[in-house]
This record gives sequence, structure tokens and C-alpha cells, in this order.
Amino acid sequence: MYQTPSPTHGYVPVVVAFWLYLAAAGVSALGSMALGVSDSGALLVFLVAAVLLLKLFLPVFRRLTPRASHEE
Repeated sequence: MYQTPSPTHGYVPVVVAFWLYLAAAGVSALGSMALGVSDSGALLVFLVAAVLLLKLFLPVFRRLTPRASHEE
């Protein structure tokens, strides 16, 4: 029979970049909590950091996402 590619084939770099994105937003929230910001304030810092970091990470996600052979 024909070999079928795995549905997650080629997505490992995107997953790693996504985890780095979440870690950077999480570190900013934890850092704000260490500086004495309340829990709700840290959540707000996390959300703002996630939005700001998305502008940096979106081109990385697009570049790392594998393309199907018919899309190239």
C-alpha cells in the first residue's frame, strides 16, 4: 500500500516556537508577580505580553509551518 505521511510531520519546529512564545509570556507574568503585582495584574501582564510577542512570533510561525506539496 501507499505510505501515508503522519499528520504532525514537520510541525516540531512550530511546536517548539509556540512553547517558547508561551514561556516568554509566562516569564513576564511571573516576573511581574515577583515584583509585587497582584494575580489579576499578572494575568493582565501575561495577556499584554502575549499580544505584543505575537507580533514578533507570527512571522516565525508562518515561516516554520510546513507547506503541502500542492501549495508550493
